[in-house]
Amino acid sequence: MANWAALNHDLLVEIVWRITWYDDFVAFGGVCTSWRSAASILNFRSKSPQMPWLMLPSKVDRNLRGFFSVTKGATRQIILPKAYAKKCFSSRGFLITPGDNVWTTIDEWNGYYFDITYFNGKFYTINSKGTIMACDIKDDRSIETYTTAQLPNRIKLKDLHKLYILESAGKLLVVLRKGVYLHSMKEDESKSNYGTYAFQIFEVDICSNTCDEVKNLGKRALFLGDNSSLSIEVLDVTRCKSNCIYFTDDCRESYSAPCFCGGGGGKDMGIYNIQDESIEPYIRSNFCELVTPPLWVEQSF
Repeated sequence: MANWAALNHDLLVEIVWRITWYDDFVAFGGVCTSWRSAASILNFRSKSPQMPWLMLPSKVDRNLRGFFSVTKGATRQIILPKAYAKKCFSSRGFLITPGDNVWTTIDEWNGYYFDITYFNGKFYTINSKGTIMACDIKDDRSIETYTTAQLPNRIKLKDLHKLYILESAGKLLVVLRKGVYLHSMKEDESKSNYGTYAFQIFEVDICSNTCDEVKNLGKRALFLGDNSSLSIEVLDVTRCKSNCIYFTDDCRESYSAPCFCGGGGGKDMGIYNIQDESIEPYIRSNFCELVTPPLWVEQSF
């Protein structure tokens, strides 16, 4: 029987160079010590756009977090003791937990803001009224804020809607998600339910301060949820559906008050097809995590 652990190191590196997907790269490094030494991140040379992983709430072992691969349909366990019982955020491939002692306050931004992104050297955010604001932080003492654009008046924002803002292929996009929050059921007002049923996408022109609706993303897919929103280019080998929105459950009440939602959060997760407006699942599970619901984690290389 062949001793796979004794393969020549240079040969193993040659194999690593030809691996396309980061999921396979991680699996390669987990075979044995000699394979792990060849699976240095410097040897991962794939230029294909990589799908983000979905970080799941902790279950039995508090130090473990599951990371679900949409492309593989499988979950990989990773030891993350510092994430236990802490609110986690993901941004540009990093997992962040609260704890910073020094914050820069932006006094001009009052009210409720849904999302924030960094685009062309400035921070952009969108509030509950559909107003897009820009913030140019030159240094600790010089902060300039101003209104960039406003969603069209014909867009009626309701309590059940949520807004996201992100960069996609060099453009600034705003996404309106409908049905995300808890509401009373028409047939029985004593019961509550929720569920996403539609999305609308708008491109923000920061030169003309206008927003135009986008009906087609082309060869791109969006990933939205309780994380930094992101856009991925979809190639034939990406194992991802183009012109679609991958979304996670953003109804906070479903996690903090599971008795109202029939067993906890995690039900409102799926893939929204922009062309035919259909929704299909990519994972089936209920998550009763009260601190950090499932969130997309971008790969940081």
